[in-house]
Amino acid sequence: MRGKHVALIRARSYSSLPLLLPALLFLFSCQTAPPRTEIRDRLARGEDDLVHRRYHGAIATFQEVLDTTSDPDLRGSALLGLGKAYTALGHSKEAFEFLYRAQREQPKPATAAAIEIALGEAYFEGGDYSRAYRSLARVVNRSGADAQRRLLAVAGICAHKLGDHEAGKRLMRRARLDRDRELMALVERHIPDYRERERSSWGDRVVTPRKPRATTPRDPGPLKVYSRRHWRARSIRANRTVMSRPYRITVHHSGTDEPEIPSFAEAAETIRKIQQNHQGSRGWADIGYHFVIDRSGRIWEGRSLRYQGAHARGDANRGNIGVVLLGNLTRQRVTPAQARSLGRFLAYLCQRHRVSASRVYTHAEILDGATACPGPQVARLIRNFRNAPLAFNRP
Repeated sequence: MRGKHVALIRARSYSSLPLLLPALLFLFSCQTAPPRTEIRDRLARGEDDLVHRRYHGAIATFQEVLDTTSDPDLRGSALLGLGKAYTALGHSKEAFEFLYRAQREQPKPATAAAIEIALGEAYFEGGDYSRAYRSLARVVNRSGADAQRRLLAVAGICAHKLGDHEAGKRLMRRARLDRDRELMALVERHIPDYRERERSSWGDRVVTPRKPRATTPRDPGPLKVYSRRHWRARSIRANRTVMSRPYRITVHHSGTDEPEIPSFAEAAETIRKIQQNHQGSRGWADIGYHFVIDRSGRIWEGRSLRYQGAHARGDANRGNIGVVLLGNLTRQRVTPAQARSLGRFLAYLCQRHRVSASRVYTHAEILDGATACPGPQVARLIRNFRNAPLAFNRP
């Protein structure tokens, strides 16, 4: 009789397990999952990293959020942040992957609109004007005033690129470009003859800023650039990639000790050695940089701008003009001649290729601190250039 009672108790215990397991799992998840406020704090840290261009830190923070929450809106915000970070790093494949995943999470309307804007901006940067226009048209009227004016300008550019000049004209008028030099610079970078078109067809709305734009420097005048034949360059190899439209510039140092005032022959020999190392030891198609500035201030042509460089690692080379200063500039000084040539040449490149001064970086910035190149001296010169590019127009 006693054995029957024991068997009955055991049977009842086992039958209650399906009811107990969900409760235990719920209690365990409540103890291990971080509170919602902590997750929002992490998202805020990630956004702060994005603002200050600490893209790899932002990626780590947003990935951490993804691993700790199942909330669709929080996950959508994290995926959005990852998409923005990879877009800024030039990794378009990863950027679109995360932004598409963010859309699939079905977040709240505000987050969904931000994802649509990020997709539109990513399409725009990649030159897919049709998709960019469609994405931005869906959210342009749901944005704040400042963000809306940029979206209107970008959508207007896309409309012009797609041949719908009337729609482009309407969107540009709503953007009120006369109130924002940065937006005007953005438009003129993509539509070089914008002002002429405006004067001929929109005579009543001519935009005439009172001050010159400070984002894209004017042409500082002729500069002597020694061609590849002057340093007896080897031919470029077949494993090259055609260069896309330049939209950024990265400045490096060679990292090798160089004489204070090298002769023409000494500088040419140094550049040949760099090419031999890049083609031989690294297997690259050519010297990695597009231009070289020696310590006497001479400017030399490196890899042709027809081909993408090999100076900033992976996708960061896309649309990126590489400029290297000869010398180990973490312990050697930047010579005055070198600094002058760098400033004037950057001003020329920005004007020639319509690159905003805000898109001139050091190697350390483009790789988010993964290298010390080109050292604090050059970093200071680049900050000065970005803050006052017009000051470098003088010969």
